[in-house]
Amino acid sequence: MKRIGLGLGLAVLATVVWWRMPRTSGPRVFVVTPERSEDLRFLDASQYGIAYYAATVKLGSTGAVEVEPRWSPQMLPFRGRPYLMAVVQFATEGAPYGEQQRAGAVAAIRKLIEPEYIRGVQLVFPPGGDDDFFRSVAQGVRGAGKRVSVIVDGPCVSGDGWADEVVPRADGDVEACGGGRVYLRSAKAWTAERLQR
Repeated sequence: MKRIGLGLGLAVLATVVWWRMPRTSGPRVFVVTPERSEDLRFLDASQYGIAYYAATVKLGSTGAVEVEPRWSPQMLPFRGRPYLMAVVQFATEGAPYGEQQRAGAVAAIRKLIEPEYIRGVQLVFPPGGDDDFFRSVAQGVRGAGKRVSVIVDGPCVSGDGWADEVVPRADGDVEACGGGRVYLRSAKAWTAERLQR
């Protein structure tokens, strides 16, 4: 009887651990698409994820939170289900930031990433911003059940408790802290040839 109880307990524990794990991490290599037209139909969705600029969240000094969405079209791969990561940038008018702005930013970002086909979000913290404030925003967004990646200034830091992945800010290609994902950037629109460089 003890063996059955132990076996059942381990099965329940394994199920709970699986359920609590962050959503599928997706491919290791992502192409980054800024605010410009992109035709990514050539992309192999089983090999590459897409980190696409989705919006800028503007934090006003009066407590207002505005969202400026992406306007440029983007054509996605036909085959497979591409792993889409929404990239959200912040524009600020200066600290201090309060709970009203934090709650507004979290609500706006959660709404952006609500569709099921968006499987993660990458938050681009502003240079020299209020780290505690932006970490609390990331933690609030993380509660939406999507994988949260953040781009920060300076050396690698732990995202324990507030982000699934931390990426150092860079102009070119960059690898996430701890040897995770690789993010590829291109100054021009992506093509199959440019991807193979």
